[in-house]
Amino acid sequence: MKRFAMILVLVLLACACLPALADTELAAVTCAEGGFSTKVPTDCTAQYTEGTGLQIYTDVAGYIPYVIISPRPADKQFSDPTNYLNNVYREYMEEKYGESMLGTNPARKWEIGGKKLIGARYLYQVSDATVCLLRLIEQREDGDVEYTAKFIVGEDEKTMEVLDAAVRYYSRGGADSAPAAPPEALRPVDMSGVEVDTNGGVYWAAITDTDRVTDGGFFTARLYYQSLYPAAAVEALSENAKIVVNGWEFTVEKLVHHDEKTVEIYPKEAFDGYIVLNKASDYFYTALVNDWVPCTHIADQKIMLPLANDFTFLWLSGDEEATVYDADSFIKLLDEAELNQYNTQLQYSSGLVMMIVHTSYPYGPEAEVTTQPTAS
Repeated sequence: MKRFAMILVLVLLACACLPALADTELAAVTCAEGGFSTKVPTDCTAQYTEGTGLQIYTDVAGYIPYVIISPRPADKQFSDPTNYLNNVYREYMEEKYGESMLGTNPARKWEIGGKKLIGARYLYQVSDATVCLLRLIEQREDGDVEYTAKFIVGEDEKTMEVLDAAVRYYSRGGADSAPAAPPEALRPVDMSGVEVDTNGGVYWAAITDTDRVTDGGFFTARLYYQSLYPAAAVEALSENAKIVVNGWEFTVEKLVHHDEKTVEIYPKEAFDGYIVLNKASDYFYTALVNDWVPCTHIADQKIMLPLANDFTFLWLSGDEEATVYDADSFIKLLDEAELNQYNTQLQYSSGLVMMIVHTSYPYGPEAEVTTQPTAS
């Protein structure tokens, strides 16, 4: 099988001064796993991740920006938080980000949430943007707490408001608070509103309206990106979590990590085949269902004829031999080939469709799995 991988690189980044807590509607949440409660803006998503803490996403779950609350175990309280932030944690960040690490703002006192904490900022580069990680420590008689805020430099206002509320309303136990709502199903990244790049964009594509070639002088290209799942959210998946793949909602019965970049999902629902999540970049995973990759629709484009004189159609057959066709030959082949988003890519150049690449395999979802799987 010949597959062409197209990775959509989205850079998510953030840092700065403390704003006053905005007049935002807050909801009480209890983190039973961490043994504490706090308050979170109602438009944020809060979910617990083993080994990390309560993660509060200010925009989309799995993405920067976010806030993390991490209570310390009773036997691991801080004896010298300043040394920890200036040396231990700094060295950890420098080792993790290497040459991308830009520097550290040393530990100092921070007034936030009506309390005085000690904190330090760590800056590192991702592509052409700068990320700020703010680490704060609150020393308490009932157990120390670490707060982390990560955001794009210059885009910190909402994140700092969330952090302010998290610190202000943090309480051990929290029996009087409402329990945190269970996390929603993990869904692919919402790509609505993505603009089509006709100057050089490459998309997975389904060719439709082929009957309008002679009666209208056009066909339609339905454009797609391969569906993307935030890496942090995928790596936080656990048993009984839910995930949406190709529009179907599955409940995780078992996760099998084949290597650092591949995790297979065994769903509780009856399903004929396999579902594997593959790490496509530092930020995202794609899904593989049997032999095809689920895609997310971007837009429909009417492709007017005739095509450009130097248009190329490349057809890769099952034995991986490539046949090259010109524009006229491609039009004649439209009724013979099943060109869909699972086996066809389209490339624009200077406003025109200049190349379409098609593989004879895979075909996409089989008939028996085009409906929602049911619980077994």
